[in-house]
Amino acid sequence: MKTYIKLLISLTIFAAFFQSCKKNEDVIPKKSSSVDSNKIAVVNGRLHFKDRAHLEGTYHKLTSLDNKELEIWKNNLAFSNLADNIATSTDPALISRYDLPMEILCVLNVKGEVQYGDTIVWYNNGTKHFIPKRDESLLKEVKQNPSISKIKVDVVK
Repeated sequence: MKTYIKLLISLTIFAAFFQSCKKNEDVIPKKSSSVDSNKIAVVNGRLHFKDRAHLEGTYHKLTSLDNKELEIWKNNLAFSNLADNIATSTDPALISRYDLPMEILCVLNVKGEVQYGDTIVWYNNGTKHFIPKRDESLLKEVKQNPSISKIKVDVVK
């Protein structure tokens, strides 16, 4: 009987020890790669970043997120992004026009635009067009005739 009691006590202690080692998700700190979307505004249907460094910093942080975290980030913004638009599209022309990394697609609106400071950036067919001074009329003209764009850069994948 003593052996049975000792065995029972040993098993109880053993079980209690392993139960205490079990992962507790509430206690484990979250990844430090989270991206603060509170400092990003939506202006004229496009994401607006304080400056270029803010945009680039956000992009680099987005590259470290897994798919679930990226979805949460996009949903927190309540913004129509190009990534979701392409994911649901069956139009091959749309998909090939914006052959960009997912992180870039997440910050672009469905028209391929993003803004930092007073500069609007429009992505189109492998080229970034920069529109200074939030000049919406110039953006419209460049979209009608991309060859008139004075500040543009080919996108490197």
